[in-house]
Amino acid sequence: MGAPLRRISGSLNVWVMSFKTAKLKFAVSENETFYDDLKKEVNAYLHAKRGTGGNLLIIKAVAYCACLFVSYIMLVQAENYIQLQIGYWALGFSSIGCALNFAHDAAHHALTGNKKLDDIIFEIVFNWQGANGYLWKIRHNHSHHVYPNVDDCDADLEVNGPIALSPNQRLRWYHKYQHIYAPFAYMFYTLLWLFYKDFRLFFSHKQANIVFAKHPTIEWIKLFAYKGMYLCVFILIPWQITGLAIQIMLLSFVVMHLLLSFFLLFTFLISHYVERVRFTDLAHDGRLECSWARHQVNVSVDFHAEELWASWLFGGFNTHVAHHLFPKVCHVHYPHITRMIRLKLSEHKIPYQSLNYFQGMASHLKLLKALGNRQQ
Repeated sequence: MGAPLRRISGSLNVWVMSFKTAKLKFAVSENETFYDDLKKEVNAYLHAKRGTGGNLLIIKAVAYCACLFVSYIMLVQAENYIQLQIGYWALGFSSIGCALNFAHDAAHHALTGNKKLDDIIFEIVFNWQGANGYLWKIRHNHSHHVYPNVDDCDADLEVNGPIALSPNQRLRWYHKYQHIYAPFAYMFYTLLWLFYKDFRLFFSHKQANIVFAKHPTIEWIKLFAYKGMYLCVFILIPWQITGLAIQIMLLSFVVMHLLLSFFLLFTFLISHYVERVRFTDLAHDGRLECSWARHQVNVSVDFHAEELWASWLFGGFNTHVAHHLFPKVCHVHYPHITRMIRLKLSEHKIPYQSLNYFQGMASHLKLLKALGNRQQ
């Protein structure tokens, strides 16, 4: 725990189930009315739309389920390496699409309007990826979404090791080259998540602003059970059905993850870690420098926010300003809400940050270069 966080811990620590979180204070500005005005407009829009994803969400769910079914049939009926690889790619990207479009919303209880149903959908869809949903959901909702880009408080900043994402993080000599090796390192992210990261986090007592007490026994069981099921579904069953050599299966599985990781990690990183965003180190009194809403705008970036194809592919990740301001709203509404946000921010002379996907990739690498070249 960094020094600023230690200064405010104690009475502000709040126990939530098996963990506690350090609560920080945001600045209050009497002259800042953009969020109050925006909420009125968004609430009126959602009331007219009845707040749910409606038919569009149902259509997307049917389409993605069909893609999963067809891609798995392609995988288990493969007769050679090329067919096997195509099946893996189709299955992998269909799975990631489900996570981005459905598991993410369900984690915020923004999918169906029923919290219990959302929890079930989240657990099924997220753990289908081979990653642990229990820890991710806690870190995402109680750390990242409350304090994005705040050192010691945003769990997503705790990459450590080869990548420095914030100007407040300690530099090593090799960070000078991180903009060169980062794209290659990113390709191994989901494999590390599958075989290493979740296990390390389960044994990590403190994670950013979260301190874990004791994980429920059922979550330990799920940790191993879901990963075992994932390996059976993605490797063992296709191997048994196709009769192809296990070496070919493993090679295809790894290549799928290399491509998925590259796409997935850049999708995550573009939304917060590019040249234009701000990184926050706490003031001496433990208070953040601006209001909660202004902070979300300062540290979030959109890409292809009002384009239909992007909404189908990325869910709420390409409309990240809207998502951080209204995380409990289904992502199908974000393109429209984004237009409302742009107009409201323009009225209040607050910068709105938007890039396309490839500009975001380039800007992220430029950020890494700038961070790595700071005086060490």
